[in-house]
Amino acid sequence: MHDAPALYVLNAAAVTKPNAVQHLAADLVGYGTDIAVVTETHLKQRHDDCLFGVDGHVLFRRDRTGRRGGGVAVYVSSRLQATVWVCPHDVADHELLWIRVQSGNRDVLVGALYHPPKPIYQPSALLDHLKKKASMRSLPSYPAL
Repeated sequence: MHDAPALYVLNAAAVTKPNAVQHLAADLVGYGTDIAVVTETHLKQRHDDCLFGVDGHVLFRRDRTGRRGGGVAVYVSSRLQATVWVCPHDVADHELLWIRVQSGNRDVLVGALYHPPKPIYQPSALLDHLKKKASMRSLPSYPAL
């Protein structure tokens, strides 16, 4: 039996700040992190992935559109295979990113979520959306990664 992947969760309040990515990289390496969920990245489409990457990790991100701040990212160790899982009935206003990670002989579905203090959606709609996903008994079938 394989151990669960090591998870790291951080509200960055902007990875765009000077040295923020270097600090994140030091934490990920120092803690031996397999999967890192980062909220409030403040990344926008104009920010190139190569400026926010961490050696030995693959970056997945979902940026907030049309407003300042927000956004989520997931860094997955390059030792693991990972892909974005597009949720059926995805809501663009939810800062929610799902990543399917193959760890050992099992798949892990990781959700990165940022719920801002002043959302442009009804919080109950987000909760309903999450409840529907939580009721899924297993991951949908996929071809091998």
